[in-house]
Amino acid sequence: MTSQTREVLKQKALREVDILKIKENQPIDNDFETVFDNLLNIMAQGRLGIKDIGITEEKFARFSNKRFGYIK
Repeated sequence: MTSQTREVLKQKALREVDILKIKENQPIDNDFETVFDNLLNIMAQGRLGIKDIGITEEKFARFSNKRFGYIK
């Protein structure tokens, strides 16, 4: 993977994080789930960690808990 490809994936991931931050305090819906799933796929493709996308472990855990039904 080239550094350019990784940077493009990083930018896509950052956009997904922005959407999740907006939807964080709203009731969960299919859109939140889709965006979170997209983020996970992008992170896997680009081998990106949470530090690469500028969020804390706590924030990522909150998104994950909401996505998988631990937080309504």
